[in-house]
Amino acid sequence: MSMQPIRKRLPLPVRAGANSIPEELRALPQWVARGREPGDKVPVDPRTGRNASVTDPSTWGTYEEATAAVQKHKLQGVGFVFTGNDPYVGVDLDKCRDPQTGKVAEWAQEIVQSLASFTEVSPSGTGLHIIVKGCWPPGANRKGPVEVYSQDRYFTVTGDVVDLRRTIAERTPELENLRLKHFGPTQKVRQPLPVRPKPEAPGSMTDAQIIALGQDSANNAKFAALWAGVWQRHFPSPSEAVLSLLNMLAQYAGRDRERVDRLFRQSGLYTPKWDEKRGDTTWGEKQLDLAMRDATTPQPPSASLDREAAIIAFRDLEKMDLIEQRHLMSPWLLEASLNLISAEAGTGKTFFALEVAGACADGRPAMEGKWECPQRCQVLYVDGEMLPSEIRTRGRLLKLPGCFKLLSKMLYEKGNPSQQLNLASPDVQDWLLKQAVALKVKLLVLDNIYSLIHGLDSNSDREWQPVNSWLLRLKAEGIAVIIVHHTNKRGEQLGTSSRVFNLDTHLVLKKPKTRRPHAAFSIEVQKSRHQMQGVDGPTYEFVDGLWVVTAAGEADAGGTDQTRRAIAQKLAEGVPQKQIAVDLGCTPSYVSQLKRSLLTDGLLAEDRVNNIRKFSLTAKGAEWMQRSDE
Repeated sequence: MSMQPIRKRLPLPVRAGANSIPEELRALPQWVARGREPGDKVPVDPRTGRNASVTDPSTWGTYEEATAAVQKHKLQGVGFVFTGNDPYVGVDLDKCRDPQTGKVAEWAQEIVQSLASFTEVSPSGTGLHIIVKGCWPPGANRKGPVEVYSQDRYFTVTGDVVDLRRTIAERTPELENLRLKHFGPTQKVRQPLPVRPKPEAPGSMTDAQIIALGQDSANNAKFAALWAGVWQRHFPSPSEAVLSLLNMLAQYAGRDRERVDRLFRQSGLYTPKWDEKRGDTTWGEKQLDLAMRDATTPQPPSASLDREAAIIAFRDLEKMDLIEQRHLMSPWLLEASLNLISAEAGTGKTFFALEVAGACADGRPAMEGKWECPQRCQVLYVDGEMLPSEIRTRGRLLKLPGCFKLLSKMLYEKGNPSQQLNLASPDVQDWLLKQAVALKVKLLVLDNIYSLIHGLDSNSDREWQPVNSWLLRLKAEGIAVIIVHHTNKRGEQLGTSSRVFNLDTHLVLKKPKTRRPHAAFSIEVQKSRHQMQGVDGPTYEFVDGLWVVTAAGEADAGGTDQTRRAIAQKLAEGVPQKQIAVDLGCTPSYVSQLKRSLLTDGLLAEDRVNNIRKFSLTAKGAEWMQRSDE
């Protein structure tokens, strides 16, 4: 009798419903319902029950609204919409799985393992959906059974997770490998430029021709969206969208006020509010006044002579009445400057940034009198990751003044459910710049850059340049910017090095050698365009509501050696590392780190007996243990 080989049964999906869907997806208002019949993938607006559009955020809802709509309208399930403003990329592997056994084809299993991110079974049971964070170039999004999308599409979401892959991971390099293997290199094809007919004079054009002119302009995507009444992807409020559309119509209609009014009433942005009374006039008339004023504002001449006049001799520069940069905080923070504060996670960089910003807003010394603020200034602190209650708790500890202004990403997106506070978006950049200028802000803090900027390849110099240009615009407006950023354990900033090219100052916060249960660091100046003293050297700790400043090395001298001795003694006695961490009140990784240093320094020896590691003091180590601490 022939023996059949025993086949290992692959794990079936874990059916855990909503708990298997990552919280970061469920928190976004980018959900639709789907499917009135089995196999039907038409997206459904969870609020109205009508068909939804993946390019119209007004037809999406929250996860809770989508799941409620499934019950109410007896639909097949829910789906998540990918947009250009979020960091997510969806990979669809079709016809790769046996729905009975859960066996996955080798080619698909290879992709699942390389991406190692949230993976679930498709509704049919024959495919897989993978969601990662990363970048995917436009085009080249389907090849055979592999489809990849980063915007203007939606994925059905089942929660049937495969192999417990419930976390969404950053996988930009792996996506690039997937693209090269399955789609080939992106080829840029030079297309002949279309020759457009010379437009007619506005007075001789029909309304339809003017609308067509707007849709054919350089701003055609924005015009088309506003004309259809979709403003959420471009503006923080309907009023700003109305004024933008009026400005475009005024340009195309030759500043004909009556015609602009008539055209606007045909657009999707028109509402009865247009004719509501506002004193002696209407709301619409006031908007037209603004649009006509903007349209008739004379533009600076573009003659070559004016551009040549920008080139001046140094003797002329010497004679010019220029405003000199002053300190917002002495000795390092200047007006109209770009500054970077970077540190490893858990160092206390947010405490530091809040302390600096609060001192500038209050016109008081910072870091327990170490640095001086000559006068008060308007401050705007933009937070991208903390709960408002966390900020309030830290603000109370640091005694932030009541005039301290905060822009919380969580509060912003709660009040604007269809938008993200994404500083990679030109419209959000323009909005924040206008707000800062209107508030007369002198210091803008961005904490932290990873949580406030989405959809960019963090290692791409080219993709960072538009953000850099925006930062230089802020500087040109006389605004000092502090960017808070992460480093790795070697103190190297994450992402493209072009972030430091235009900086005035780059401060790196260094963790003390001994673990602290509070914010504690020393400061290293990695870049400065200005002479400064008194920044490098001291160790700063925030203890019991006060900043404690100690001389360089003083905070670590006794503690480190004492801790190393305690760990060496316990290891030699056979105490497990986890128990040592509990005894000393530190983390197991810290114990492991000091254990390696003890071995490297020749103070400790390691032997293996019956596959069990044993540690013992060397002669050098025994002598070291007998010395008293200095």
